[in-house]
Amino acid sequence: MAEHEKVGVSTADAVAEELGMSRRQIYRLLTRHREGSGVVTDLLADFPARCAACPR
Repeated sequence: MAEHEKVGVSTADAVAEELGMSRRQIYRLLTRHREGSGVVTDLLADFPARCAACPR
């Protein structure tokens, strides 16, 4: 799926259902994969370790 330039809604929906995810999550993972450097950690969300405004 990632090697295709465009991924249609029906394909994204089928993959999302199979993985128990939303269509939006599938597109987000595809974007991270395409913009990444080719390692599995590219798929992880970017969360700051700590921020001053975050509740503790």
